[in-house]
Amino acid sequence: MCNRLQTMLPRLEAKLVEVEAQEYLARWKADRDHVEKLRDAAAQRFTKYPELVAKLVDLFREAEQVDKDVSRVNAAAPAGPHRHLKGVELTARGLESFSTSDRPITKLAVLPDYDHSAQTAWPIREVVDWASIAPVQYHPGADWAAARSDADAVQKQPDAVRREQQRIESYYRDQRRLQEERQRREAEEALAARQRSA
Repeated sequence: MCNRLQTMLPRLEAKLVEVEAQEYLARWKADRDHVEKLRDAAAQRFTKYPELVAKLVDLFREAEQVDKDVSRVNAAAPAGPHRHLKGVELTARGLESFSTSDRPITKLAVLPDYDHSAQTAWPIREVVDWASIAPVQYHPGADWAAARSDADAVQKQPDAVRREQQRIESYYRDQRRLQEERQRREAEEALAARQRSA
């Protein structure tokens, strides 16, 4: 009897290992199938990323533009005590000012582009047209007296200088507006293409 039990014991142990392995595989497959469903649902929601980023970029751009108007109005305030306007994000978040513990979200946010994640959808990287930037004036060195007389001549024509400054500012404002319109149009086209392919 002992001999018979000793010969059966290895076969029983092998069968036990096989049954345990099958049970483990069944549990693992059930867990994998469950996690796969969770993954697929999350991946489906993640495809909304471009749409959400586009909304955030529009929100941030609008805040930037309105903040420029707020700064302009505050800077033009007449002398005396006046209630200055707070910026968009300060107003929205109910803050008096930004601090190290309450920093501006629009300055901290970095939103990678969905199709090219090495690039950012926000902040918008501005392309600099170096050809349009006026060269930096160099120091005239030994000719400082001649340079000074040229500067005096320019000061005698303040209207012409002011008109030239306004022309340059208008040019850069127009260029920025055109660039923002182009970037917005490209983002909308990319979003529309992704929605058509979905």
